[in-house]
Amino acid sequence: MYLGNTGKLMRRFIISLFITVITCSLVSAKPKAKNELVKEEEGFYYGYGKASSLEDSIALAKKDLVENALTAKVRASDAAAKKVVVSSDTVDARVGTLKPFSQSKSGDNVVYRIKIADWDKNEGAYQKKLRDALVSDYNKLLSSRNVATKLELAASILSTLEKNGETNVLTYQDGGTELLSRKVENLAKSIAEGFDVSFTKKDCILTANPSIELTVKDNTGAPVAGLKLKAVWAAPYASIISESSELAEVVSFVKTGNNGSAKVDFPVDDDYKNCVLELTISTSFSAEQFVSSQMRAIDSAVAVDARYFCASDIDQTYSFVNVEAGPFVAGALGHDSKAAKKEAAREVELGAFDIAVCPVTNYQYALYLYLTRNEEAPEYFVNSDFNDPNQPVIGVSRIDAEGYAAWLSNQIGATFRLPTDDEWEKAARAGTEFIYPWGDDDPSKGKKANYKGNGKHKYTSPVGAFETGVNAWGIMDMSGNVWEWTSSMRNLPEDSELATVKGGSWMDGVNDLRISNYKNIDKNKKYPDVGFRLVKEVSK
Repeated sequence: MYLGNTGKLMRRFIISLFITVITCSLVSAKPKAKNELVKEEEGFYYGYGKASSLEDSIALAKKDLVENALTAKVRASDAAAKKVVVSSDTVDARVGTLKPFSQSKSGDNVVYRIKIADWDKNEGAYQKKLRDALVSDYNKLLSSRNVATKLELAASILSTLEKNGETNVLTYQDGGTELLSRKVENLAKSIAEGFDVSFTKKDCILTANPSIELTVKDNTGAPVAGLKLKAVWAAPYASIISESSELAEVVSFVKTGNNGSAKVDFPVDDDYKNCVLELTISTSFSAEQFVSSQMRAIDSAVAVDARYFCASDIDQTYSFVNVEAGPFVAGALGHDSKAAKKEAAREVELGAFDIAVCPVTNYQYALYLYLTRNEEAPEYFVNSDFNDPNQPVIGVSRIDAEGYAAWLSNQIGATFRLPTDDEWEKAARAGTEFIYPWGDDDPSKGKKANYKGNGKHKYTSPVGAFETGVNAWGIMDMSGNVWEWTSSMRNLPEDSELATVKGGSWMDGVNDLRISNYKNIDKNKKYPDVGFRLVKEVSK
């Protein structure tokens, strides 16, 4: 069972999450060097601007003056606060007809200043007007019954405060101490933290009609209508045996309907098929023209992700061969001189089944771990000798293998399981009476399999690496490479902790590669030379 056209595969698998954290130093801005045109005096705020034209220099100086005055106000209570930044369109309303205090002869260097007392008077009037408007919006926010409207009003208030540099300045009441921004932010947080985002399909293999529908409900269970959402399709930060992705993020915006639901389409480009992708859903405030740091935080807090693999052809992704029903003689052949007594021939009646072309690969098993958010990867996933995406997975117990089979059954809607030892043998013989899957020739003739001393591979080999070892039905790696778990307990009591494995491995001699050979090992343990392949049950 192998991935036929997986697209982008990397050569090394590491299941752990790699997230690059960019740490920004929150250091107070260094004092601006004294302008050569003026000597600063106590009791004034100053602003400086230097540009290629007088008009631009004036604009810069005015903006710097407003930002310096607001920063001084904030740092009066928090000396480590960052410099306040304002939107340019809020400047003239604050400095009015104030004239430059000084400018160079060329006009490219301008200084503004204002008495602190005059600033406080002007700013007080400016703040009153701003407070009246925003508190009115806040009251509308409180009275609104629509959750999406509440958040939009909150975002508008916080954005206005940030544009005006008043996030950490403007109080809810004149002369009060409680910041308006904190009241709005806390209310927005409480709303967002109550969201429940659910997906119709989540953490799964997509095989057809890959559009995803999601539903948003509030903390009462009521649908949230009219909520703008941002949807981002991207290669995941968790490396899952795929190359450092060259896929660009695909971003779209949707709005929930009256039932709180929205539809997100899968990327139309075929490059996104047969790839592991992560879909992140969040509120979309950070995409607005003006956005506050608080609403960016809301976007981050609300964000949820879902993991997908969209197979363009599920039968190629998981390839099987049909084995017809009928009688079959299992065990040693008459001309096999190396057969042991435990391999005595026996006639069995088997129903029809499909068997995987190859053992389960690292890629397929890693996909399972990623989609189930299981961080317990086999230890060999971090060993470059064994973690090629197309090498068979090893270091998995029989319980692990059964867990994978159950998961795949649920994903695809068919029943997958481990083969019995008799089913394994019938598939390996492919309707012939040969000692090995390819015939009676020793594996060393023509390098037909991966065994100890094969001269081609020192460790496990990528599935299908020995083309001359493929049997008549096109099934690969039935002998050599890895032993394969079966569901049988050949010649064991029912309460045994042992289970039967078939096929021989890269660690064994040619005798162990015979089809009738088997051994019993602890089914709870994990081995460097044991993997598995699945069978799929067929309708009778």
